[in-house]
Amino acid sequence: MRCNLGNSYAAVGETRRAMQFYEEQLAIVREIGYRRGEGNTLWNMSLTLDQLGERDKAIQHAEQALIIREKIEDPRVEKVRAKLDLLAPTQREENSISYCPRCQCQFVVSAVECPDCPGVGLVDF
Repeated sequence: MRCNLGNSYAAVGETRRAMQFYEEQLAIVREIGYRRGEGNTLWNMSLTLDQLGERDKAIQHAEQALIIREKIEDPRVEKVRAKLDLLAPTQREENSISYCPRCQCQFVVSAVECPDCPGVGLVDF
């Protein structure tokens, strides 16, 4: 229930309040040993932390969610892997100056947009 409240607050942009509910939910699901609920809560927390600009914490929570989802053989594990790839881009190739956050392509020339992902701006390393 607290996770649903967190989702509602996150949906209306009250991300700090959402995190409070997620933290309460995480404590509860860990206490009762509900692994699927723990994975879901960690996943929601990672999305919210990323919205708050706390990328390192978002990556940590997404990595924890991925481990749990792999262990319980959650069919949504690929969704978590894809988001984690966006949060933590692949290792920088030599001479790359930017990358696409969607497809992870790296570029050695100066460009504003990824040619493979129209509308997606490149991010500098």
